[in-house]
Amino acid sequence: MNIGFIQRFIAVLILGFFVSGCTSKTSSYVKPYVTLNQNKEQKIKVNLVEVNDQRDTKVVSTILKKDKTKTTYTLDTDITSWYTQALKRELNTVKMYDEKSSSKIDVTVNIKVLKAIYKKDAFDKKNMSVHIMLELVFKEGLTTHKSNININQTAYKPVVLDAEGFETILNESMIDSVSNTIAILIKKLNK
Repeated sequence: MNIGFIQRFIAVLILGFFVSGCTSKTSSYVKPYVTLNQNKEQKIKVNLVEVNDQRDTKVVSTILKKDKTKTTYTLDTDITSWYTQALKRELNTVKMYDEKSSSKIDVTVNIKVLKAIYKKDAFDKKNMSVHIMLELVFKEGLTTHKSNININQTAYKPVVLDAEGFETILNESMIDSVSNTIAILIKKLNK
């Protein structure tokens, strides 16, 4: 082979590694909701009135080093829209949602907390954690019921370089929060 060709090929290869190594994701991607089918079909219909983002900050993921914030990331997904679509899908799966429903049960979900933390200098089995808190509010006639749904998950990640490192645990936790919200709603309505 031509030595000049090999040198150019190696130079292009090195440049490719350099460019790919210098790009990092600044926001996490959340996949569309996939129904878990963990809840049984119901005979009760509800109106999903709204989902409200009541978080104090739009920062979702944080890398800590020696308990100090090193880097923060947001989501590249509209969280209100994501939860609205996810809840509708899960309610459809259990036959509780119908857009034309004349149900007397109005459901609202408030997103209170959505945060993931990676401790860069922690080498234990739980150096990454996610906390999600949703408030489920439903009105049945003149009575209002409220429940808090808390999801706490931990994981071990050897290295997190950017927002992409948080995507798996965020996706899993958000899916769990939807399924748990519907499970609690079903339980409260069937009392």
